[in-house]
Amino acid sequence: MARNLVTARSSEGEGCLNEPMRIFSDFGPNEDIVNDLVGAGEDIANIALNQTIERAGKCVVGILERCDDTKEVIASYLPFLAPYFKCSNHHQKGKVPKGDLDDDQVDAVLKLAKYEQRVYKQANIMLDTQLRLSRTS
Repeated sequence: MARNLVTARSSEGEGCLNEPMRIFSDFGPNEDIVNDLVGAGEDIANIALNQTIERAGKCVVGILERCDDTKEVIASYLPFLAPYFKCSNHHQKGKVPKGDLDDDQVDAVLKLAKYEQRVYKQANIMLDTQLRLSRTS
């Protein structure tokens, strides 16, 4: 299962793991590394993680699961985009029916996405900070 997750590619040749590192780290163009940070080794993974958090920290952070908070921050920091940002536009059904994962599948995803989870946690902290600052300015 885990091997399939790190080697699977879309029709565009991209994997589905570690998307924040794909966007923000120097390893982004290298699918073999960015899609398997756990297998790339702790040093490479930490470089990708640190670059991602540092570079994302210079951006207005948005989290789709917190759409109302994201919309508020966008309205404060990027008011020219605010009229175009609608929470209702961000609900995609996808082409594959959703189903429950078994315990082995959940464990595999959690293991492979451990760096992505750290970025997500940090992104929530960044969004909280931007939200707090936007409300006090």
